[in-house]
Amino acid sequence: MKKKVFALIIATVFGASNMYAGNDAVPAVRKILFVGLKNGYFSSDYYTGDQIAENFDVPPDAMDEFINGEFYGAFEDVAMKKNLRLTVCDEKARVVISDLQYDYDGDVLYSNLSKIDEKEYRDVLQQAQAEYLLVFDQYYIKKEVYPYDNFAHIFHYSVYDASKNKVYDGHYRFSAFDLGTLSMLQKQIKKAADKCIRSIQ
Repeated sequence: MKKKVFALIIATVFGASNMYAGNDAVPAVRKILFVGLKNGYFSSDYYTGDQIAENFDVPPDAMDEFINGEFYGAFEDVAMKKNLRLTVCDEKARVVISDLQYDYDGDVLYSNLSKIDEKEYRDVLQQAQAEYLLVFDQYYIKKEVYPYDNFAHIFHYSVYDASKNKVYDGHYRFSAFDLGTLSMLQKQIKKAADKCIRSIQ
């Protein structure tokens, strides 16, 4: 069951609110469509993929799935406490979101929706009854030598509204002397999730 959930997360989704229900009532529960980390966008300039996988006791070909699962779980936990709700998207949404583009700015990877048709995008959000799209853009582990010999762990995620406007550019960073432990990673992802969910509220 866990594997199926993780696999769905890689492709996509949190989801949805009653804002499209045809009335002016403020929805009691708001929803967000979530797009997980794409294959290859979890990387390091120092550690190999195999080293990272071994550190977290995960098969090398399942690292993106694993990280997406941890990220999704943290967001789900935080969102539930903030009257938000997560859900998984359908096949049509995955096809539309597959046109998502990414740009580099130094070490940071940014998503953009420029290649996604606006009508199709709106349809996807309406189908999911979602107010926002949340994209987990990147997890990058960078070697640093100044002022300390350590590693910067960097999460980047973007939030878009129903008009394709980026309304939040999330950049969360923490330092460690190595890859760290799973419990440390979970704690930091939860902090990033809390920061992002508060911005959506």
